Amino acid sequence: MKKAVTKDKTRKKLTEKQKLFVEYLADPDNQEKPEDFAKSIGVSEKTLLQWKSNPVIVQSAFQLSITRLGAEIPKVLKMLLQKALESKDISACKLFFQQIEKITEIPETGISVDEVLQLINKVISQQEIDDDNSE
Repeated sequence: MKKAVTKDKTRKKLTEKQKLFVEYLADPDNQEKPEDFAKSIGVSEKTLLQWKSNPVIVQSAFQLSITRLGAEIPKVLKMLLQKALESKDISACKLFFQQIEKITEIPETGISVDEVLQLINKVISQQEIDDDNSE
C-alpha cells in the first residue's frame, strides 16, 4: 500500500504540462511529432528533452503504459503460451517478462510471473511425456 501512496505523491509533483507529456509518452499509437506536441502545450523542444531525462516522468510514463497494456497482457500471454507449447520452449515467455521485468504479478489474477513460468514448464513437460507415450 505504501508504494501506491508514493506513486500518487510522485505524480502529484508533476506540473499539468508534465502530466500531458507523460500521457504523450505512454501512448504507443501517438503519431504527433515531438515539436508539434511541445508547441501544443506551450513549451520548447529543449524542455521536452529535459523532461525525457527526468526519472519521475519516465517512471510515470512506464507505469501508465503498463496500466494501459494490462488489458492486453492476457492476450499476449495466450499467444506466448501457444508459441511455447508449439516449440516446447519457454524463451518467448521469458523474453516477454524480461521486457516488463517490473511486473511481478499478472494484473487482475494475483498470479506471480514465476508461477506462470512454472505452470508453462509443467504443461510443456506433460506434453512431452504424452508425445513420448504416443510414439
